Amino acid sequence: MQMAVRLSPVAVVLRKLPSPIGHCHFQFAMHSLTSFAHFEERRMIDQRTAPYAALLLRVTISGYFIAALYGKFFLRGINAWWGGLVKAGYPEWVLAYTLTAEFASAILLLLGIYVRWVSLYTLPMMLGATHYWMVRKNFWFVEGGWAMPFAWSVMLLVQALLGDGALALKMPNLPWERGYKQRTAI
Repeated sequence: MQMAVRLSPVAVVLRKLPSPIGHCHFQFAMHSLTSFAHFEERRMIDQRTAPYAALLLRVTISGYFIAALYGKFFLRGINAWWGGLVKAGYPEWVLAYTLTAEFASAILLLLGIYVRWVSLYTLPMMLGATHYWMVRKNFWFVEGGWAMPFAWSVMLLVQALLGDGALALKMPNLPWERGYKQRTAI
């Protein structure tokens, strides 16, 4: 069975070296690459399952935001949440931004609408929450520390990198996306 081996940049340089030394190094590099019994080139991301991984992440993030909103409105009360953060010195526009980011993430991420942009819109709010708990508490999840908002921020960043995923509603491109896709198609 013939195996296709793609040469690394180092192997290409070694192959081009003059003299028997370069050839010897190249032969050694090729031997070490092909000496594995089941060596084959694999893609790092499985294209069949990656959209479903993005879907799972999207629904998980959305579920967290639904739970957070439920806690704000039904368990603790929005007035207690709002008043506590105003008393802590946060301006009201930050609290309004927080609510819009949470509602956008809870609804739009669940439906798969503008997933990248919603994730990027919400990311500063979660980084702010990470800072809020970093100043007041310890790192650990069990103490209500900054580990959870930090993990949530990483999840939002990964979602922005992955994109919509499977079962996302198809929406028209935003104006700045149209120009980008036209430039990259050329």
